[in-house]
Amino acid sequence: MLSRAAVARNDFAVAAIAPAPAAESAPSRAGRPVVEWGMAGLVLADEIGQSFLGALYAVCRADGEVCEAEVDALRAIATEMAIAVDEQTLFFSEVTPASFARAVRGDGGGPFRATESSPPAAIRAAFVEAAERVARADGMFNDNEQKLIDAFVRALLFT
Repeated sequence: MLSRAAVARNDFAVAAIAPAPAAESAPSRAGRPVVEWGMAGLVLADEIGQSFLGALYAVCRADGEVCEAEVDALRAIATEMAIAVDEQTLFFSEVTPASFARAVRGDGGGPFRATESSPPAAIRAAFVEAAERVARADGMFNDNEQKLIDAFVRALLFT
């Protein structure tokens, strides 16, 4: 299977010999790291990736209890996205739908935001998939989790 990065580079011979890992680092742009999520081909600047994980952690908290299965699901998603998780920072993070939407829009992110990350619609779709995965990890998907995911989606619709 060819990786999206290999296709973008027209590097078919190398990719045909050695399949690409699920997530790979893309070249740094404007001095900031970019990650490709192999599952969905999502490209996230590091600050958006951290905000993405913080938003997922907010979904974990939505039912008032963060269980180990939810945290394990979040760690697995972070691994797939090739984003290092600082669990202490994540524990104290307060990512809201509005702050996540600002990060995706690139407010305050400099002039190169559009070239560093996937379009907001792709980030929104990947977030919904990941949020549902985290929310269902404990075997339950409750109204509070659904309402929070809906709030994130509504905020991301306007990015």
